[in-house]
Amino acid sequence: MKMNPSFYLSEGEFQTLVGSGNWKINEIPLPIAVQIRSHFGIDTSYCVLASGIATILPPGPHDEPVGGIDWIRNEDNPQPGEPPFNVYHSMIAQKTNQGYPVFHLGKKDTVAPHWAELEDLKVYFENWK
Repeated sequence: MKMNPSFYLSEGEFQTLVGSGNWKINEIPLPIAVQIRSHFGIDTSYCVLASGIATILPPGPHDEPVGGIDWIRNEDNPQPGEPPFNVYHSMIAQKTNQGYPVFHLGKKDTVAPHWAELEDLKVYFENWK
C-alpha cells in the first residue's frame, strides 16, 4: 500500500532544512521550524534536525529520499522509567509538481532511539564543527 504524503515542502523550505546538503545534520531553530510545520512549535518541542542533498536529482521515482527530519520533543506524559524525549522521523522525497512530499514515519528510521535520554541525542551533534 502506497503512503500519502503528510505535507509538502516548498523549494525554499526544503533548502532551509537541508542547508549545504551532503546529508549534514542541521539544527533548525524552532521559530523557523514552526513556519514550515506548525506542530514543530508546540510547547513540548525540544528541537528539529534535518539533513538531505542540495543538488537536484534527475526525474525518477518519487519515493527516493532526498532528505529527512527528526523532531525531538519532551515527553509530556512520561511513564515510570520512561526516557524524557521522543524522537519522530519524517522522510522527504524527490520533488513533484506539488513540492517535496514529506512522509511521517514516526518511530521508524530516527537517528537517535525513539525513546531517548539526553545522552542519546549526542549522535546529532558529534560531527559538528
